[in-house]
Amino acid sequence: MPQKTNLNVAPYYDDFAQDKNFYKVLFRPGYSIQARELTQLQSILQNQIEQFGKYSVKQGELVIPGEVGLNTKLSYVKLSSVSEIPINQDGKVVYKKYDIKALKGHKLKGLTSGVIGTVVSTKYATDISSDVVYVNYTNSGDAGNEETFRQGETLEVVDGVNTPLLVVGTDGSVLPTSISITDPDTGVSASLESTAMGYASAVKVEEGIYFVNGYFVRNSEQLLIVDKYYNKPSAKVGFSITESLVSAESDESLYDNAIGSSNYSAPGADRFAIELKLGKKLLTDADDKNFVELLRIQNGEIFKFEKGDDPQFAYVEDALAKRTYDESGDYYVKPFSIYVRESLNDRLGNR
Repeated sequence: MPQKTNLNVAPYYDDFAQDKNFYKVLFRPGYSIQARELTQLQSILQNQIEQFGKYSVKQGELVIPGEVGLNTKLSYVKLSSVSEIPINQDGKVVYKKYDIKALKGHKLKGLTSGVIGTVVSTKYATDISSDVVYVNYTNSGDAGNEETFRQGETLEVVDGVNTPLLVVGTDGSVLPTSISITDPDTGVSASLESTAMGYASAVKVEEGIYFVNGYFVRNSEQLLIVDKYYNKPSAKVGFSITESLVSAESDESLYDNAIGSSNYSAPGADRFAIELKLGKKLLTDADDKNFVELLRIQNGEIFKFEKGDDPQFAYVEDALAKRTYDESGDYYVKPFSIYVRESLNDRLGNR
């Protein structure tokens, strides 16, 4: 699948056409170089890479491992309040609510329980939901027998600057108090109680390289909260593909740096970029345009998983399998089990 962005428009005029069978741009002395020739030079090389890529791997196939994992035991903690911290604004000290996004990667400690948890993600409060932090607990508290924070206790940031205080909500004091769940098999909806603390579900993908739209595209490490308060969700999870054109006006690194620093009077060439962002879709959503499915979750279980250990060389793998069969035929791959039984030589046997 080639890129979807059309570059045969102003100001690029990349009119590369595969059916013309042009494989090199041959520059001649005394003739000016056209901008479209420089762009088309890249298109010719990219077309060669794309053809090899389509022969070797499939659209959306993992090339360099960026493992994908489902976590249905990610602990969520609803907050009933977040402290304010002093901020210098126009020479005056004002107090603003602490930005919980800054908590990612930091440790929270319960002042009553002594339990410590590392924040892996956060969600801002809305009109119908409270602030939420998602944590991985790292100890069992001062008493050594607690698995989570206590409801209603105060949390502080361990070794934090302008350490904010957060209060864990109690039942009935945080939103939502219930969530609606739909069974993907029957379509029947049900309402479940949503407590102040519990398990959420999340998918994490490590940094890797995927074959997307004819390119070998890097993805960053990402964490997607599939369901904020429920650990048995149903969804399709994958990458949303975004193609964009980047200019020096939006990325200062594209200005001329011939003197070792950016020359803002000399913008450089634009760039074509592809971004992979982890997202989810309903199981019933048939629109997979610009979406590469990585795994399918049904009732909290992985229902379909796109192989992520090694590249799946579509044609090469088939050829190797055929060669092995021609050479070795059918053979048994499971071990022969040995069972040891006590024996008495009474000629009656012991089965």
